[in-house]
Amino acid sequence: ERLTQVAEIGGLITLGFGLFAVIGIEKRNAGTAPGKEKHSITFSQSVRLLSSSPKTLQFAFYIFISIFALFANEVVMDPFGAEVFGMPVSVTTKLFKPTMGGTQLVFMLLTGFLLSKIGYKRGAFFGNTFSAIGFAIITVAGFTLDMNLLRTGLVITGMGLGAASVSNISMMMNMTAGRSGIYIGLWGTAQSLAIFIGHSGAGIVRDLVYMLSGNHMFAYTAIFIVEIIAFTASSVVLPHISKEAFEKESHEKMLEYSQTAKAV
Repeated sequence: ERLTQVAEIGGLITLGFGLFAVIGIEKRNAGTAPGKEKHSITFSQSVRLLSSSPKTLQFAFYIFISIFALFANEVVMDPFGAEVFGMPVSVTTKLFKPTMGGTQLVFMLLTGFLLSKIGYKRGAFFGNTFSAIGFAIITVAGFTLDMNLLRTGLVITGMGLGAASVSNISMMMNMTAGRSGIYIGLWGTAQSLAIFIGHSGAGIVRDLVYMLSGNHMFAYTAIFIVEIIAFTASSVVLPHISKEAFEKESHEKMLEYSQTAKAV
């Protein structure tokens, strides 16, 4: 009952913040700003715009693999502690969230303050690298049942997840080319799909590998290897992401659609 009350109060507070945040964003009965009409495109044109833009699809793919890597571990860490290390719920709750989650929160704040100096790409690369190293250490800790090594891995992973989260989300919010309605919608779709596949996919991989091997550690190792591959792939794609090239491509495509509309 107490937990239900906390959830309800938390939901109301969140709703209040959300409503407060949108106040004044758009004026009541506001007309279309001058010059906006000529850039308006239909939904079908938006879909064609996105599908015919290599830079746009490249960044959408980057967002997908990055967010997948960030969230795939969320549903497996506590079961990992229970099934591999034999920890009770009280121990996993005190270990994983405070250690990895706490470090992640600290580095989210730290990276947020430093992002203007180090840049999005450096922040993301730091996060991807530390996350991959952290999951490798956690894997070794699982095979050796070394609690100290596990704590080290959780801290390093938390550092990476915190830096990568802020850097990738900030990069996503800045890659709009003045077309927030189209591009934020696309990035949000890629993000939501990545979270869904990350959560459900991790569970499927865990169950499938355990069913075939009968070994809990092999099952979680498979998940951690997928995580490491995803973070590595994200780092490989990262240098090819260019805001300038993306904006140039977007401008050219919008110009193309504007000329087509005039011809019609």
